[in-house]
Amino acid sequence: MMVSWGIIALAVIVLAVFGFKAVEKKRDGNGALVYPLWRCNLMLLWLAFFALCIVIVGTASLPKFIGLALHNAQSEATITGIDREQRCLNTYKYKVGAAFFTDTENFCGLRVGDTITAYYNTSDPGSSSLYSPGESLRDELNAILLISAILGAFMVAWLRATHIIAKKLRP
Repeated sequence: MMVSWGIIALAVIVLAVFGFKAVEKKRDGNGALVYPLWRCNLMLLWLAFFALCIVIVGTASLPKFIGLALHNAQSEATITGIDREQRCLNTYKYKVGAAFFTDTENFCGLRVGDTITAYYNTSDPGSSSLYSPGESLRDELNAILLISAILGAFMVAWLRATHIIAKKLRP
């Protein structure tokens, strides 16, 4: 839950920095209010880039976690191997009906022969996880949102900097 609040706080800070500057009021030579449109466009660009990052980053493993969260069942799994270089990468085997499935996952503290609960997708029994599906989905969404917010903020900062530089270089 701590990560969720961190993402909300980050989003509020980004919106405050870019959003409130977008509604800065200035007056032209006749005294009429003028709103700097380029800052509003940067905010919209940040939102578009944020959404694009969510789509790109989320397509990697998000469908697996959504499927597990919606259609999960449990099975007893046995650890069949541990990667020697990455000690937390475990290969495990679990049974669904009469069929056996094998998968790998990072899960520290296990030894070959240990039994653990595996969560599998009832629609696709070959898709499984050693972590609780709800927690896995939440963690994945938090990571995607955080990455997208940071990349979006860097993109807008870069565009803003290039706009300021271009403005100074104009004759």
